[in-house]
Amino acid sequence: MAPRDEALLRRTLLLAGLDQWGLAFSETFGANALTGLSTLVGALRNEMDVQEEAACQGYLQRLQDEEGAAFDFKVLLRRELHLAFWHAMIAAEDRNEAESIMRHLGGMLLGLYEQMPTHGWRLLADALASIQMRCLSQGLAIEGLGQETTQSLFVSLANALPETVCARVMEQSSNTVRAWQEARRSM
Repeated sequence: MAPRDEALLRRTLLLAGLDQWGLAFSETFGANALTGLSTLVGALRNEMDVQEEAACQGYLQRLQDEEGAAFDFKVLLRRELHLAFWHAMIAAEDRNEAESIMRHLGGMLLGLYEQMPTHGWRLLADALASIQMRCLSQGLAIEGLGQETTQSLFVSLANALPETVCARVMEQSSNTVRAWQEARRSM
């Protein structure tokens, strides 16, 4: 890949990531949740010429159409997005707010499986493992509303997913957490 193409691809990934964060936050917390995001996206887009914009649109379409396209990027993006929402959920002091965030997070996670029927389960397993590892390593959601909503999230996902998919997600998530724990013990 030519340096210019690589730079454009990186810009496209940045735009895709910002778009997903902006959409998720505005749907959950309201239109003003990430003020300034539109300005940033506009500035990134305005620097492109017509050919770069067309190539960017092609990359964005490929990201959407092909599950495996930039898969590592998709995993990292979604992991951090889901963890941000989970942290907001367990930090909420009001039950209604925590449950609202939980519903949005659950919807995002289920939406992943629907958008990515072949590989989406892997992103779900990664999200659940990441949450469990945060709980274990940082002592988060071990009591109260944070614990209740985290458990409700896991139960709701298990009930909403097809049984075979749920089994794969839970097995992969458990294996990841177990491997992480063993690695920590051997340090």
